[in-house]
Amino acid sequence: MLDIIKHENSLPASQEIREKLANFIPILLQFLYIPDLNVQKIACKSCAELSSYISYQLCQEFVSSFLSFIDTDSGYDSISELEEYEKFLLSILIPKFNNVLPFSYATELYHFLDEKTVESSEIATLAIYILIDGISAWSKHMDTHEEKVRFYANIIDATLRQSRSLFLDTRFAAVACSNISAFISAFPLLIANAANDLNNPSKTMKIVNVYTNVTLRNPSICGGYTSDLLAKTCIDYPQYSDEMIKTLELHATLFHFIKVLNDFIAIGLQSGEIKVYQSRKILFSEQIFREGSKIDFIEIGPDRKYGVAISQQDKCAKVFYLIEPVKKLFRKKSRLLSTLEIPVLKEDESYSVKWIDEQNCSVTTVNKK
Repeated sequence: MLDIIKHENSLPASQEIREKLANFIPILLQFLYIPDLNVQKIACKSCAELSSYISYQLCQEFVSSFLSFIDTDSGYDSISELEEYEKFLLSILIPKFNNVLPFSYATELYHFLDEKTVESSEIATLAIYILIDGISAWSKHMDTHEEKVRFYANIIDATLRQSRSLFLDTRFAAVACSNISAFISAFPLLIANAANDLNNPSKTMKIVNVYTNVTLRNPSICGGYTSDLLAKTCIDYPQYSDEMIKTLELHATLFHFIKVLNDFIAIGLQSGEIKVYQSRKILFSEQIFREGSKIDFIEIGPDRKYGVAISQQDKCAKVFYLIEPVKKLFRKKSRLLSTLEIPVLKEDESYSVKWIDEQNCSVTTVNKK
């Protein structure tokens, strides 16, 4: 069988063949324990890819044999006596099919996988992949938001320890936003730990790259939240500010919800809020669109006194003050200056802003390059 998949990343393309090969996952898992790194790599990647082709019928066949062993032959009421490769097999099934195992077994399997992630090996890589692939399913076994945040942080931290982190990053980017709140909340925790890891000075930027990759895959969900995390890091960790600014400048070339101009950074969030930083300090934060109205586009005027943000959801653009507006007595004046109509945006178009004078602009659409 290894002859069929001896070259990594070369599983047969046919879905029918892959579904048949899925029957051999229990055997492939045993190859993880052969002291040959190349064999381990092939087994790890093949198990990860073939796991998507396990049918419900095959799942039942796998599970029934284990449950029969646990309940009748051995007298054990848990899976603790199973071989490691058998635990891996059951762990693969949990994200694919709900309620295939008793709740207590799923909890035991999660702890088994979590313990494996502290290593740097192909076994650890597969354990991390299974946790990533079933990130929603495993999260159901956690009672608090803090547990889910720690879960995300542990996955990212464990991924960075592996020699083949790109393999894991790709899958993580596809599913990370299943709990966007936990994903965003994990970042400060990861950065704080990285700041104390003097033996790995590049770790911080590796974390930033993970978050940038997830945003590239899910811009409509992540929006400006990840960019805002980097801007905050400039303030909280000045030693990283130069690297964060460079990454924010990259974000501004990739996404329309962030603009970097000289020492100004303007970010539009999914919540309808804008955040503006100047000289690596927060200048202001204000809700200018309805709560939950995603900001799709933001621009800073040429004189850096005004800006404009666009929300397709609210079907309008809003011009706002960058500089502090005149206060009315002791009340803070809103930074909102005016509201503009916007044209309907087609799939192959993006917005373009033309400034007429320092506080007035027009919004048009242009074909994407």
